Amino acid sequence: MSFLKEFIKHPFEMGAFAETSPRMSRVMAEAAELAKRSTVVELGPGKGVITEAIVPRLAPDATFLTIEVNKNLTEYMNRHYPDVQTYHGVAQDLPKFLKESGKKNCDAIISGIPWAVMPVKEQEALMKTLYDTLEPGGVFVAIAYLSGLHAPSGRTFRKLMKRHFKDVGTTRVVWTNLPPALAYVCHK
Repeated sequence: MSFLKEFIKHPFEMGAFAETSPRMSRVMAEAAELAKRSTVVELGPGKGVITEAIVPRLAPDATFLTIEVNKNLTEYMNRHYPDVQTYHGVAQDLPKFLKESGKKNCDAIISGIPWAVMPVKEQEALMKTLYDTLEPGGVFVAIAYLSGLHAPSGRTFRKLMKRHFKDVGTTRVVWTNLPPALAYVCHK
């Protein structure tokens, strides 16, 4: 299955024409300080590139689940990562999927979903859900493509993070990612 093919069929679902690079994935996983997290969620795992960076950094007893909106990619994840619980659905259903995993909250959310292409109302609703689901001291890490940082929805996303989280920072830019990207790192 081709990531590009899925992008062509579902551009607003996918957000980018290429998978997140392994280097960008490592930057995101490191920023989340996963070794000290007990319940980790990945939003939009795609074909598992970020998942590959997350798994070796998890604490031995950590719960890890992913949520993928694209049915073909959900099936791909379930075939290629059978030890990772991947749910088919939307990120707004995170509380339901946590409950199915025996958890009420999480302490890390790593997002590969395309925030900059979401309508503002959808961004606001999702940010509230994610914030409410994170435990105090939890971390939210989200990829952001440089090409979308100054778009109206990219600016709205930044404002939403600053409105919800006490600390909003960024990682270094990964120029070799296609398109080049950084990650926002937000602490509750």
